[in-house]
Amino acid sequence: MSMILYNYRYRGPYEYDKFVNNVLQFFNETKYLENKLLKQDYSRLQNQLDELDILVDTLTGENCKLQQQLLISEQVGV
Repeated sequence: MSMILYNYRYRGPYEYDKFVNNVLQFFNETKYLENKLLKQDYSRLQNQLDELDILVDTLTGENCKLQQQLLISEQVGV
């Protein structure tokens, strides 16, 4: 897809229309890919991302083992 970056007068009266059309085509393609990735064919990807979020939260959250070790070491004074 080629996009027109500038609106020069010497290119004719439909330059702006071509630019708007290209921007809207780009927007539609982006929405289509987002829909395809997150809802249709690749919904498994979203599930894996959710599992990864849960895993990272358990490793770095307030109740993780490293946080508990830090609290214990502060209490002991090491």
